[in-house]
Amino acid sequence: MSKYKVHGRIGNSLKTVEMDRGDFSIERLKSRFGQVLGYGVAIQYVSSLGQGSVATDKQLEEAINDSVKRGKYNLEIVLIKDGSTPKNVSAFVPTQRTTPSSSTSSTSSSSYTPSSSNNQSYSSNFDLPKVNTTSQTPKPTSYSSSSSGSGNLLEDLKKEINIARTNPSVYLRILEERSKAFEGNVLFVSKGEVKYKTKTNEGKEAVIEAINVLKSMGRLEPFDFPNTLCSCALEVANTIGTKPVDKNQFSSIIESHGTYSGELKLLRGNFYEQDDAQDLVVHFLISDGDKNRTSRNILLSTNLKTGGIGIVEGGFPKLCTLQFTQQWD
Repeated sequence: MSKYKVHGRIGNSLKTVEMDRGDFSIERLKSRFGQVLGYGVAIQYVSSLGQGSVATDKQLEEAINDSVKRGKYNLEIVLIKDGSTPKNVSAFVPTQRTTPSSSTSSTSSSSYTPSSSNNQSYSSNFDLPKVNTTSQTPKPTSYSSSSSGSGNLLEDLKKEINIARTNPSVYLRILEERSKAFEGNVLFVSKGEVKYKTKTNEGKEAVIEAINVLKSMGRLEPFDFPNTLCSCALEVANTIGTKPVDKNQFSSIIESHGTYSGELKLLRGNFYEQDDAQDLVVHFLISDGDKNRTSRNILLSTNLKTGGIGIVEGGFPKLCTLQFTQQWD
């Protein structure tokens, strides 16, 4: 089952607990922190509007929504000792999947452009300033091309991205079906016999816009996915993860694998248990919540020719890092 982490700061100490995705029980969250600390706590959240108490399930859900909108993958809160005895609260058993944010898609990932290093990124779209790496000699690395992600998922994602570029009518049909599955801003998706609902920012309108883009575009050349750039993408995923991108660290990783020409773009997304490669491509094409539609512009770019994909293994969600450039050597 997919989880989300909650980091609680009390004094100079930082504690972390996990909650099931879709579980907004404030009592369960307080219980988990109480068990870790040995005493009862109250919770505050520093939102974009200031700091305030979180005392109800609705307020917890709103805090999660606000956190994800601001590009934070995990919820960060302030804990206050309240002198009570920690309570034992029953486990959460979800009956359906509810993504706790209006800025996420069926893949629970979003896109933003980091402007500083003070936020963790849930998923990002990063345009690295042009760096001259053409004179660098690739350094030995412990990442091999065979370690760039689980075989089928990695290869499926390469295939689906290129289908969107070379045969947009395939995704046109997928998006047309998706446009019929909304009630307001809530998307209803079925996977086998299981039904999920996902809150979105823009609802059907963003899907319709993506449909119109696919209708108007011609066939594009497929991306080439060299093993060295896939290994590079995996090292970025393992080393940087969902954190804000440090340009010097990022450049160092790039230089250890090869050289690029022109632009270099970075996308990050997550695979949950029910997600497949098509889900992630659909999310990027729609780019819900991003007025600039940055993810879609990258996947359908006529300037970018080469891509690299790295998928981190070990449970869910699986972090997926994608890099695109004009030429890679």
